[in-house]
Amino acid sequence: MLTPPIDRRILSVVEDRLAEAPVVVLQGARSVGKTTVLAELARRHDVEITDLDDVVVRARVQASPSDAVRGPAPVCIDEHQHVPELLQAIKAELNQRHENGRWLLTGSASLLPMPRGTNALAGRIQLLDVMPIPQGRLAAVHEDPPHLALRRPPRPPA
Repeated sequence: MLTPPIDRRILSVVEDRLAEAPVVVLQGARSVGKTTVLAELARRHDVEITDLDDVVVRARVQASPSDAVRGPAPVCIDEHQHVPELLQAIKAELNQRHENGRWLLTGSASLLPMPRGTNALAGRIQLLDVMPIPQGRLAAVHEDPPHLALRRPPRPPA
């Protein structure tokens, strides 16, 4: 039996940020769900994802970053840090036409704490940290993290 997908709260946050900024970057550690969030938003917007973990795709994008950043919005690019020139290509596109919601990128924070080129996109980029889903949420149990942190641990049996 398949379990239903978890409704990620970040989905609505990303949609809001796309309405406010031309570029939104989902960043975080490995396996926190960045690609899953990107895939769901790409599905909702009926757009393709450029996966830069694929070496063939990466080589094509490296050969022509400006072509890779064009397309129906939002242009979705997974693991953008593999081709740092993408941010300069986005800047060039923004200089031609500034429009919110044009790019949605993912990148691993462990590989790239502050994406190269973000200075060139200052004021036009929103960085969102994707956090892991809490185990209680996966089990449909309400957790109150501050309350849990303040709770005394149980005493060992005497």
